[in-house]
Amino acid sequence: MTIGNLINEYENELNEAGISDARFDIIEIISSVISVTPSNLMLKLDNEIDRTEIDPLIKRLKFNEPVRYILGEAYFFKEEYKVGRGVLIPRPDTEVLVEKAYEVISSGSNKTPVIWDLCTGTGCVGISLGNYLLENGIESLTYLVDKSDEALEYTYKNLDQSKCQDRVVVVQKDILESMDGISELSPDYIVSNPPYITSADMRTLDISVKDYEPYEALYGHTDDGLLFYEKMATYAARNLKNGGAIIVEHGYDQAESVAKIFTDAGLKDAKSFMDYGGNMRVTLAFK
Repeated sequence: MTIGNLINEYENELNEAGISDARFDIIEIISSVISVTPSNLMLKLDNEIDRTEIDPLIKRLKFNEPVRYILGEAYFFKEEYKVGRGVLIPRPDTEVLVEKAYEVISSGSNKTPVIWDLCTGTGCVGISLGNYLLENGIESLTYLVDKSDEALEYTYKNLDQSKCQDRVVVVQKDILESMDGISELSPDYIVSNPPYITSADMRTLDISVKDYEPYEALYGHTDDGLLFYEKMATYAARNLKNGGAIIVEHGYDQAESVAKIFTDAGLKDAKSFMDYGGNMRVTLAFK
């Protein structure tokens, strides 16, 4: 069978299974198996192909498993991260968190800042930020913090292939219990993409998210999804170095609430920024 015919067959099978718009996922899977780029694959549609390795992967798509888990990798901030069950898949909108954190940190005079990436998961925020800073002459010391054994397995895998790995410390800790003891050094900056989905929104999540990605990394632990921001704001107001900042991702409708939490805790100059879809996605405030 040719590659083009196989793509069409898989697409029809998935449509019949109630899964639409799967063509690009199919192309990505086939490309990965035969080690070509998706664009190069489209130049080979008349080539014959052995489907033996591909069939089991397409079957996983039929059960709504995210293609990023099937392939075991996700792209984030121009870099590739290992992912799998037990760790949240990086999203493009989270790149705004890295961009804003970089802007704040690089505009300061500190060339060796201490950064805490709380609820780090894959490590994509802290690692990408550390790499970006290092490329521009800033040697940050970054602490990647998470409580999950499964998530930290991927943190370590991703750290092993990073440019900034000699300037990174991994810490296992539940920040809802305490942030004391993460480091003997007070943070200059805290960055975080914590769990923030509300109870109501958890019920409306797509099956590919709800049934596969870790509940603990999605649900904000309270009906309004704001518990992590309250804990981080209280700690940041007391323990950030003067002039430091906290920069966080949140839900599309949570910016005003997060900014108020930061202000009520005693932080200053809270500002929110839009993601690539035009939703307020990142909020920061200063000590």
